[in-house]
Amino acid sequence: MFKFFLIQISTDAVFPGSEEFPGPYRESDKPNRNEKHINWYGYTKLMAEEVIRVARNNWAIIRISHPFGDPKSKRDLVSKTIAEISTGHPLFADQYFTPTYLDDLVEAILSIQTKHARGIFHVGVTNLVSRIEFDRYLAAKRKMKNKLIEGSLKEFIQMPRRAPRTRIGGFVTIQTQKKLGVTFHTWQEALEKTLRLI
Repeated sequence: MFKFFLIQISTDAVFPGSEEFPGPYRESDKPNRNEKHINWYGYTKLMAEEVIRVARNNWAIIRISHPFGDPKSKRDLVSKTIAEISTGHPLFADQYFTPTYLDDLVEAILSIQTKHARGIFHVGVTNLVSRIEFDRYLAAKRKMKNKLIEGSLKEFIQMPRRAPRTRIGGFVTIQTQKKLGVTFHTWQEALEKTLRLI
């Protein structure tokens, strides 16, 4: 009989990241199922989580946030941030997160696969950071001379037709690291390693 072990890559967007229900979130925290408080992307990911969780024992859910570590990809957080700074896009001073370093994600997946570790896992850097602090550090390391324009995510998502976004988010990853026997990077360590690839 064929046996399988399903790993779903989910997202921090299953949580609202709002002042009423702020992060950082633990693996045991219950997402808010009300689609009015999360965006459509987060809602569909949460629905997928619920389908997977009623399966037997052969599953794991990995939640990630703003992945980076492959600066050659346009979807990489570092690549997008460099582009945003270069074009004068406002950088949010009121957003807090723990972005996911791809090397840490690979280690987590390998450990889950090897151990068939069942459950929900959060993969992100070990220390919470504001988006503007992350961006300033990146700009300084890259010696970018562009002026960083400070913006507000709270104001941005209040504009007409703007979907909710995780503003006060982030993960607590202590349980994931202990269960999988891995050690995640700080955002500074991960960013330094990523910038060496540019």
